[in-house]
Amino acid sequence: MEKTSIYYFTVIVLFVFGCSSETKPEVQKTSTITTKVSSDTLHLNKVDKLFLPYMPDTSVILKTQEERKKYVFELYKKYFNFKTKLRKQELNEPKHSLTLLIQQADIMYDEYIQIINYKVLTKSKSNIELLNYYSPYSNAVSLDSVIKLYQSFPENAKKSEVGLKILKYLNSMKFEKNIGVDINKFPEIIFIDSNSKRNVSKSINLTQKKYNIVTFSASWCLPCRLAELQLKDWLPMIDTTSIGIISLSVDRNFYEWKKALSVDKVTWSAYLIENE
Repeated sequence: MEKTSIYYFTVIVLFVFGCSSETKPEVQKTSTITTKVSSDTLHLNKVDKLFLPYMPDTSVILKTQEERKKYVFELYKKYFNFKTKLRKQELNEPKHSLTLLIQQADIMYDEYIQIINYKVLTKSKSNIELLNYYSPYSNAVSLDSVIKLYQSFPENAKKSEVGLKILKYLNSMKFEKNIGVDINKFPEIIFIDSNSKRNVSKSINLTQKKYNIVTFSASWCLPCRLAELQLKDWLPMIDTTSIGIISLSVDRNFYEWKKALSVDKVTWSAYLIENE
């Protein structure tokens, strides 16, 4: 049997080829902005141009931790106040659409903060605790780069209680135990489709395609549903002839799950998992 590859999507959906850490936003003629990238980089997260003035400037020169803290704190206050004001305005957008716009901007904001933190830490090894704020899902700074940065800290910092906890955290983010797992050899799983039909399988490769994007969600999980809305935005760029998309829900209420599918207009295969 041909080995099947699978991409897991949880709260934040990541489906990005390559990354670029020193790029600046570029306003386009449309209502969105994107990141200017090299030919081997693909950025799929769109950000509305309204958020552009509040994005961190990754070219700013911050020599000390105090300068970094002051810059990040003042910028975050402005960004937070802008989002609060935006939420209070009467916009011609459904509530979940506005929430998605804000989440998309948050992703870019966090990515740029990751770059700034990494650059400051590279120059100054004064605070290893900053590595606690690293996101393993970052498209801007790779996990390998952060581990390499950790190794460059003085031995006393690495062997401290905080340093050892950070190393354990970074290593756990490698998800090495998932490498080589056969997705066709699970215990029996009961899948229920939106027509109440039950399917029993030992595989989550229900599309029988070579590659699969699997989202895990629930009607009550707003971040999960927003991630699926983001995936819908990417759908035209995905070759669905060779890549299958499956949504698996951990809902315990069939009707709430079915209602969420209708509201979010999910167009790919969706199932409720009956057993854990």
